[in-house]
Amino acid sequence: MGYERAVVFTNKVDTNTLSSVIDAAQSRWPTISLPLSNRSYRDRILFAPPELTDYLFNDDESYEAAREASFMIADGLQEFSRSFPLVRFAYIFADCFGGTCLYSGFVIQNGIEIQRIEGERKGHRKLLRNVGFWTWNYFPPFARVYFQSNSE
Repeated sequence: MGYERAVVFTNKVDTNTLSSVIDAAQSRWPTISLPLSNRSYRDRILFAPPELTDYLFNDDESYEAAREASFMIADGLQEFSRSFPLVRFAYIFADCFGGTCLYSGFVIQNGIEIQRIEGERKGHRKLLRNVGFWTWNYFPPFARVYFQSNSE
């Protein structure tokens, strides 16, 4: 069984910055999902484009719309980051199959790419460290039940 999901995670920010970035992200990308619980990572911005696991979709058109929404975030994050120059954004994509996950993504701040990783088994750890967060293996936002559904 496969799993494909991206998350956007940041360095620590103050409450006003967190609210401003989330409001701007929801305005720019209306398909993003926020965590079900507002108690997790209170001092960091966290949102996700639609999950791309193909068996979740009833037809090719729905799947392609979700892919487009996800890629719009990946493609637009560099420009978006210029509006929040003190925020360091990590875009992390998990592609998992048969218990093995490969992680790709990048870290960007104020329009400048700081790091890029392509398909590494522990790539999420490297990207997360670049926004000041350490994890050794499991990162809860990659759990399917972590985010609200896009239809809520």
